[in-house]
Amino acid sequence: MDVHPINSYMKEHHPFLYPVFSIFDWLNKKREKGFNNSVVGVTALGRKQLEIAKQRTGNRSIPSRLIYNSIYVDRFRAAMKNRCSIELPKKKDWIWCIYAGSLNPSYDIPTVIECARKCDEENRRVLFIIVGGGEYADLCKKNINDHFLYLGFQDSKVLPSLYAKCDIGLCTYADFSTVDMPDKFYDYTAAGLAIVNSLKGESKDYVEGRRLGAQYKAGDPDDLYEKVCKFEDADYLAECKKNSWNIGEKFDFGKQVAKLKTLIDALI
Repeated sequence: MDVHPINSYMKEHHPFLYPVFSIFDWLNKKREKGFNNSVVGVTALGRKQLEIAKQRTGNRSIPSRLIYNSIYVDRFRAAMKNRCSIELPKKKDWIWCIYAGSLNPSYDIPTVIECARKCDEENRRVLFIIVGGGEYADLCKKNINDHFLYLGFQDSKVLPSLYAKCDIGLCTYADFSTVDMPDKFYDYTAAGLAIVNSLKGESKDYVEGRRLGAQYKAGDPDDLYEKVCKFEDADYLAECKKNSWNIGEKFDFGKQVAKLKTLIDALI
């Protein structure tokens, strides 16, 4: 149920042609409706998406499971102890915010850049670290300064040791994103990072309900700036990081696969 890549591209780059492209959406939904009529079981990566999927089948009592896209938490935390092979500045008493992933229009990277610029103007001790490749890579390169560091594309194996040096994980998605629970969420909680999130799905419920971090409005650099600066309160940052670490085990791969087995058992 994610936003189709072409769909998101058209919305970002060709808004005047987007209504024409909606014909593609209509054909796709028509095909999807035929498929849903034959479904005998449902899984989803987020609670809200699961409810939508069940509704689309026309059978709210259909066998279903909420199975998060998970990671091996113990392995990830063990890898955090490795020496980080990436050359980084001295941290001192700064707050480090990390984003690792694709740099395409589905992500709110321009807002992060504007927020970093404001941190530079206001002499805030906040550093934004961006890892990944994509359409916004050149934009990231052009805006490197004392508060914005772009590391380019990196092997995923170095991420745990990099996360170990950071304080905040950024779930910065564009306003039109339909993602419910992003894969980044599981890395961030395994690493015990506070989370700054723009998504409106289940991840928002976790961030606000479990006090894992802060919610900001996508596309609003002033709001992102305000929310990030709140973490200059050391007690608040420590509480969010502790809560994040404690909930990380919930999303372990073994626990999620076990739920899939119960669904298969119910179906056969």
